[in-house]
Amino acid sequence: MDVDNERGIDAFMTSVDGPIKLPETPTRDPLVSDNEEIINCDQLFQLIQKADSRYLIIDIRPKLKYEASRILSDKSVNIPNTIIKPGKLTTYFEEYLRKDKKSLDLFKHRAAQYVDVIILTDWDTSSKTLTPENHLNILRKILEDWDPGIKYKRITILDGGYAEWLTRYPAFTTNPNIVEPSLHDIADEILDNIEYPELIHLDEEENIIKSRENKLIKLKPVNKNEIASKGSITNDKMWYKHMDPEISNNITMRSKNFMNSSIEVDKVPKSNTSSRHYDNNSLNLQHKRTSNIIRKNDTKPIVDRSSKPVSLDTSESKIVLKLMKQLNELAKNKQDLDQEILEQERTLYMQHDIKYKGSNEEEYIHSNVKALHSKLEDKQKEYKKIEDELTKYYGKMESIKFNPTEENEKGNLEFTLALLKRRMKDTSAERKKLREISMKNNYKELSIKENENNIHKEPLKMDSTSMGGNLERSYSSPNLLQLTDRKAPQVDRSSKPQVSSYNHNGTYGDNKMSHLSWANREERMTPVHGSVYPGITGLKNLGNSCYMNSIIQCLSNTTHLAKYFMDNLYADDLNTNNDNNTQGQVVEEVAQVIKALWRGQYKSISPHDLKIAVGQYKLQFESYEQQDSHEFLTFLLDWMHNDLKKNCKVPLEMTVAEKAWDKAMDSQKSIISDLFFGQLRSTITCSFCKQSSTTYEMFNSLTMSLPHANRCTLNDCILKFVSGQKVVGWKCPKCQTPREATKKFDFVKLAPIIVIHLNRFAESGGWLEKRNTAVDFPLTDFNLKPYLVADSNSAAISNIRSYNYNYSLYAMSNHYGTMEGGHYTAFCKNATQNKWYKYDDQTVTEVTVNQVRSQNTNAYLLFYTSFSSNIM
Repeated sequence: MDVDNERGIDAFMTSVDGPIKLPETPTRDPLVSDNEEIINCDQLFQLIQKADSRYLIIDIRPKLKYEASRILSDKSVNIPNTIIKPGKLTTYFEEYLRKDKKSLDLFKHRAAQYVDVIILTDWDTSSKTLTPENHLNILRKILEDWDPGIKYKRITILDGGYAEWLTRYPAFTTNPNIVEPSLHDIADEILDNIEYPELIHLDEEENIIKSRENKLIKLKPVNKNEIASKGSITNDKMWYKHMDPEISNNITMRSKNFMNSSIEVDKVPKSNTSSRHYDNNSLNLQHKRTSNIIRKNDTKPIVDRSSKPVSLDTSESKIVLKLMKQLNELAKNKQDLDQEILEQERTLYMQHDIKYKGSNEEEYIHSNVKALHSKLEDKQKEYKKIEDELTKYYGKMESIKFNPTEENEKGNLEFTLALLKRRMKDTSAERKKLREISMKNNYKELSIKENENNIHKEPLKMDSTSMGGNLERSYSSPNLLQLTDRKAPQVDRSSKPQVSSYNHNGTYGDNKMSHLSWANREERMTPVHGSVYPGITGLKNLGNSCYMNSIIQCLSNTTHLAKYFMDNLYADDLNTNNDNNTQGQVVEEVAQVIKALWRGQYKSISPHDLKIAVGQYKLQFESYEQQDSHEFLTFLLDWMHNDLKKNCKVPLEMTVAEKAWDKAMDSQKSIISDLFFGQLRSTITCSFCKQSSTTYEMFNSLTMSLPHANRCTLNDCILKFVSGQKVVGWKCPKCQTPREATKKFDFVKLAPIIVIHLNRFAESGGWLEKRNTAVDFPLTDFNLKPYLVADSNSAAISNIRSYNYNYSLYAMSNHYGTMEGGHYTAFCKNATQNKWYKYDDQTVTEVTVNQVRSQNTNAYLLFYTSFSSNIM
């Protein structure tokens, strides 16, 4: 009976005449008690029947056996016993499961917060036959001791295994009519548990053989009767020297019928002609597996492994181990550098003495931290190179054979690497926390200093007017009568007044940088002077800041936005009140950088103040680590909109889409929303009753998923985006139950500037990877009007006809490299010259149109405009 989950159970129940008779369920036993390491079939059955049970079944039978018949549950995964070995990490099992997305997802959610009990099962292991060397116990030990960062509530073993479940609950299996494993399968499993003596390598073996040239080895067959009399196996315990006693007992009981001969090793005189002689070359070939157990004056049997061949690819196994050692060493170096940077930053950040700031010691620490970051970056490059080399072997890791010593070493290296990664993550978190504390202290000191500078100070004066009476006024305070005579101080309000106040999020409202003169700003930008065309200035890399430089150059070449900043129109729209989180600071810094880029006086500048501004509102951008340029753009546009938004008039009559837009925008708008914001209509239709539900969403960029094909067009991506997609588990408001449905997006409002995000970093088989799909994109005449819909409103339809929906490419952010690391550049079209330029941090070079088109495998963000470019 091939059924699955609850649907299969229902089908089975309806196919039987009359009520089905299930096995009697004990009522006195609990489902699973807290101290149990064994669970019986009745307890597991009760667990499965409870709707809210949180459990996971891990079946370690061979894959074909598992697929032929398994427990009827949607919370079961298969990890064959052939890949369960001591010292393995759970990441090895995740790698094995990556082709089965559902099983991988179940296994990844195995921790205590998702699962109350994990049930391990094989074919027929019971509480009486369970040994420490059993694969079930090995797997349990891996989960308990070799799974860094994961905690479990309880791990149990099914008593009697799948065979017992099949006997007691055949109706709750996917196929009850299966053949039991043969005796040979059981024997192979027994032999798999034997821990053979360690192998020695050929060069070591030659040394042993040379040292024993005066000894010859005789291989003598022995029948079963001789075995008992000589005690070579059953009585001689020395044969079990390299095996666990419980394994040997298991072999003695269950595999005696498979052992028909033994090999006896004797030391014989060199002149014995009746013996079979071998020269050194023969010995190298015939006895390379057994030379390490030869001992002087000892007589020991040798296990005949001819029936179980071992193919050791020593070259590949050694390469893998060598790469893993190098990776561990580099990870250790990275962790040490991370820790050293943390200590230096702790000294720097936790110093609150004002006199310390600007001192030689502070400059020394800053210089030291910078040098450490440079070393760390070099180590990261080395680490990435080794990691890429090692990745080539992961796909065929199962085919690479490791001897027991190598297997143990490999497990230790995997475990150590996982611990080092965890420590580096903890160190990085602590550094972020320190930076947050430092920023709060810096703002507090800056605010105090500014307040002190703004206090009107005047020396105390002698009072010449007599107050009358015998009391004299104290000269420690000013004469209140003369306060009205003092001339009021003149306040320079040429710049927009700021209110300094400390927010709950640890930032200060006063835009400190806005008070700086251009001379101070120019000095802080550390420009490289030189005459260039306006807009052809590069941005220096401040330490993995290429993602930020790429986006700023794309925004700088957004002509309407650049002109808005260069004409200082933003000053009238700037929101500096306490209700705005960033209080205008982000827009101020973006404006200053764009104005510098278009000044035509610098070959390159350093956007230090901009990085500090965005870093204080999002700590990931304050660090020196690589970030995602699309994520940075999303945050930046949101901050800039909040810094510039103003109330707008709301029309009396609006369509449903317009009402949703007004509600989402809170009846406000900015130049950012006017240029970049669009609107989508999302419709979900029930596949059963055809009931639909419609919602509206705003967007400032469109994320397009890429196909697995090597090549596609941008129009293909748009068509896929607006076509319906199946969703599972949507709760239909009419059916009042989860249903399959179709979700479809439609464009309702398209902005003059459309940013298209080609999602190259996508999930594949449970893993994130970069897709280098070639996307052919148009440079001009990119018409989006066919994808636009309107509400049933004549005014909306006429508006669609009046707008221009023919777009041209004017900028793009490109990513080169892999998921783990890479580099961002920008290709932008200069509006004043009508030429394309490549912006690679501080280096700017002219490129051809063909070079722009050739970026189809690296293009990450595409900036399209429906405006004419002749406005600069």
